[in-house]
Amino acid sequence: MPVLLRQDTRSSLLSWWSDNNPLLHGPTINLHAAAKHGCITGKPLSKESVEIYGSYLSYKYVAIDTRLMVLNHLTASAYIQDTAQHISQSSVPELCAELLANPTLRQATCSLIAVLLAHALGVTQVKAAIEEIVSMLCEEQTDEVARALASSSTNALQLGGARLIAFLLASQIPLVTEWACAVIAKLARHAPTEPVNYTPFEQLLNLVQNADDPSSLQALLALDALAQHPDGASAITSTDILENILTSLHSRSANVQTRICVLVASLAKHKLALLVIIVLWNTPVTTSLLNVLPSDRDDDTVLTATFALCTLAEHSTAAGAIVSSDALGNITRLLFHRTPAVRDQACILIDTLVKHAPVASAGTLWASPIHELLSQLRTENNDQISRPRSEYLDDPVLWSMSTLTEIAKHPRGVEALMESEMIVKVATFFDSRNVYVRSEAFSLIEAVAAQGLLSKTALGRISLQRMEHLIEEANPDIVVETVFALTRISGHPDGAAAVIKSHGVLETLAALLESMNTEIQRRACVFFSALAEYEFTVLNILRDIPIEIVINLLNNKNREIILEAMFALSRFAQHPDGAVAVVAANILEYVEQLLASESSLVRFWTCELIATLAKNELAVSAILVGLPMEALFSALLDENDDVASRMMVALRKIARCEAATALPEALSRSQIPERFGHSSTVVTLLGEICAGIAAVEDSPELIPESIVDSLGPEKSSKKAGLTRSVKRKLFFWRSL
Repeated sequence: MPVLLRQDTRSSLLSWWSDNNPLLHGPTINLHAAAKHGCITGKPLSKESVEIYGSYLSYKYVAIDTRLMVLNHLTASAYIQDTAQHISQSSVPELCAELLANPTLRQATCSLIAVLLAHALGVTQVKAAIEEIVSMLCEEQTDEVARALASSSTNALQLGGARLIAFLLASQIPLVTEWACAVIAKLARHAPTEPVNYTPFEQLLNLVQNADDPSSLQALLALDALAQHPDGASAITSTDILENILTSLHSRSANVQTRICVLVASLAKHKLALLVIIVLWNTPVTTSLLNVLPSDRDDDTVLTATFALCTLAEHSTAAGAIVSSDALGNITRLLFHRTPAVRDQACILIDTLVKHAPVASAGTLWASPIHELLSQLRTENNDQISRPRSEYLDDPVLWSMSTLTEIAKHPRGVEALMESEMIVKVATFFDSRNVYVRSEAFSLIEAVAAQGLLSKTALGRISLQRMEHLIEEANPDIVVETVFALTRISGHPDGAAAVIKSHGVLETLAALLESMNTEIQRRACVFFSALAEYEFTVLNILRDIPIEIVINLLNNKNREIILEAMFALSRFAQHPDGAVAVVAANILEYVEQLLASESSLVRFWTCELIATLAKNELAVSAILVGLPMEALFSALLDENDDVASRMMVALRKIARCEAATALPEALSRSQIPERFGHSSTVVTLLGEICAGIAAVEDSPELIPESIVDSLGPEKSSKKAGLTRSVKRKLFFWRSL
């Protein structure tokens, strides 16, 4: 009869002798029947069942197959917390050390130990088993034994302490030492104070210095995990370990060099450890960190070394040590590194050094690398026709322009750029035949403009005329880049003034607003918004750009273009002449349609436009005549709170204007009190409008009866003079 089909009876479970019965082969315990109830109900095994299974493990004459099946079944059941609890309280854990002696049962026993320790159960009982596992690791290695050790790493340290870890690190088997390092790293992440007491640092150092040992990387990872915490960093720097580790920067292994740089960066985060590094700075050992920087090294190694120096340079003493060393030449050369990430990190490093440098020498630190970069901007390098970018990534012009752009993102770097001839040189590349060089040139100007440092003199030297004809390029990408650069320049008053005075820019902008390319249209709207921020640009815009062009964009099917057009009109309408021009261009014909849009953003910006127009008396008069009040008051009931609140602001602004004396009559004609009288928001607004108009005009009779009736009994006493309630509303309204 198959093993798993035998009947579950008390006698068969206790029949250890049946394993030796010549008529029965294989395990005689019917585990399927024994666990059937627990599997169906999801309940754990009972203590009695666990003891029965354990009894099969305690007798050597029980068949191996039976004991193996028992172990596998207990392991599967131990994933349930309660079952694991019963197993840990039984005799099973104490038998594990003995079971490990049998090669057939070893993997199953390790699996059971791993599951128990995962529940933090049976730690004391399996101490002997863990020590047995450690011994076996020195003799043979299997995945199951290694997995058991990994699962029991924390408990192994607590049980064996430094002796156990030292035993593992001394193993001649690489996989064993790697596991030992992983144990230390794991414990350092979860229990920072424990591994400092258990870790034999000298043995880790021996592993690090042996670059041919595959465990060296794991040893560095363990040290880095320890260095994340003050105690660990102090332990590493309190001896000669750090100095000896830094000697390994001469290792032939790029991975080892990279990990050492990461370790130095981790140590530099702690003040005491940083002081030790600074003390070591002038030693030949420590200067080896700077020797990693030459660009012929591995990219990752150079990047991490630069990052480590950035971390060190945050401390003024370390920054001074770097500046006074011969490292600046290597750091400057990093600005020409083939990897963009290295170039960017080099910019950060230089800026960090400049931050701590004396005022007299701060400009000098940037001046040298900037001079080197500008020297690469030669016209002869600009003769490449547009090709896939990957074909000329080694072009020094692209590298230099990209790095200068990164420098411009740093305050002290952009100041040094403005003192150089950068503006003149970069402007010569605006009409480059290489589309990517032109793009980089625009990006550089954008970065400088973003810092607000483009003076009138500098803007004049940029030669905006060179940018104007680029807007007419057939390549849409170049048009977009050019418009974006002009937008960033226009973000500052001097820049906007220079753009406005530049011949043909506004006429070209009008053409771009009618472009068939949606991205160009969107960028053109953003450009228009930037110019519309300033009152001195309004007359020029009105002269060269028909506002109807912008308003026609509200018919566009692209929602982003509609939103950008709404924003542009709102910026333009904040100026008196702009508001009159927008109303005269029949913007009010679109309002009702826009307020009914499915997009809450479109509805919000429509309310924002009305609120902006409401600052102008002429615009308010046009709104009261040309807009149905139902559309405006309907927005007060919008499902989006931002839309409703913005329309409330717009209507309050309208009510404050002198032209608002016509508002009650407009409200009465639209039957708003009858339609919206159920809304407390509308009633409150009507009360404020009535109170404000009656107080300003001193003529309560201006308020139609239908509106007064909608305000309720208390508010209807307005006819006899303002009640306290309405006066409070008036005070609140006027304070907004």
